[in-house]
Amino acid sequence: MQKTRALLVYADAEPLQSLKLALQGLAVETDCAPTCQQARNILKRATEPPDIIFTDTVLPDGTWQELLAMARDIQGPSKVIVVSRTEDPWLYLDAMERGAFDFILPPFATADLGHILRCATSKRAEKAVWAA
Repeated sequence: MQKTRALLVYADAEPLQSLKLALQGLAVETDCAPTCQQARNILKRATEPPDIIFTDTVLPDGTWQELLAMARDIQGPSKVIVVSRTEDPWLYLDAMERGAFDFILPPFATADLGHILRCATSKRAEKAVWAA
């Protein structure tokens, strides 16, 4: 079974830590970046891109839209999940229309994250079959 890898791009340590702990409980390898630039550096150095990129809506040097663009530019099937601190239906619609895989709010329930990961990785497997 292929290991799931995630990049967490989040400036605020509190939600990031709870998301990281929940993902680690699901045996997901995590990398963290507090800025778009650090995320870009991690993605450039990665021999294998992350399966999933979790991004805050606003970062010190950018936004979730920049992470979507980075995900499109890397080799591999990285899915972007936008993490918001508040319920905002317009932001949700904007993120989904621009190509986000999902849009979530804290608190991060392990069962919910597990479902999202299964959906994201099953899509990864479908793409691998079609690419072959």
